[in-house]
Amino acid sequence: MLVRQVYLLIAFTLLHVAGFCQSLKVDHVIAVVVNIDEAIKSYTEKGFTVKKGADHKNGLTNAHIKFSNGSYLELMSIKGEPNDEIARTYVDLLDDGEGGVFIALSGITTAAFQRNLEKLNIEYETKIQQNWTYITFEPSSGIAHFFFIEYHNYISEAKPTPQHKNLATRIE
Repeated sequence: MLVRQVYLLIAFTLLHVAGFCQSLKVDHVIAVVVNIDEAIKSYTEKGFTVKKGADHKNGLTNAHIKFSNGSYLELMSIKGEPNDEIARTYVDLLDDGEGGVFIALSGITTAAFQRNLEKLNIEYETKIQQNWTYITFEPSSGIAHFFFIEYHNYISEAKPTPQHKNLATRIE
């Protein structure tokens, strides 16, 4: 797990030094956990307000810790039979242990992100969905734990972002 976190830090630092990340922000961080209910309990005990997510058809389940700056921590776990590539990826990640596995970046348009990737000769894949577009990287790229997201139809919640008992306001 520590090795994965070091690679993430090095990759993000290199992108920043290259001037690539000046307009990018951390949208959310995904952490994989063995037991979603235990993770919710643990984060709640640490003073976070956790919102249980949904059980997805592909065998994943999640929960969210949202912050006032718009970023959030997404806890992801397996619940049921993993029946697509994404869910099986999380099964494989859990084999290495719990912890942060993906960092979602946002803040510029997909087109601008693609132009920067092309300038740096970085291969990528674009996935367009109803509510957002993802840009992902091959597992062998060294930056596969990052992805870019641009929202098309932002889904706003009726409730304001909760205040956390521990006074956390953002991912640091």
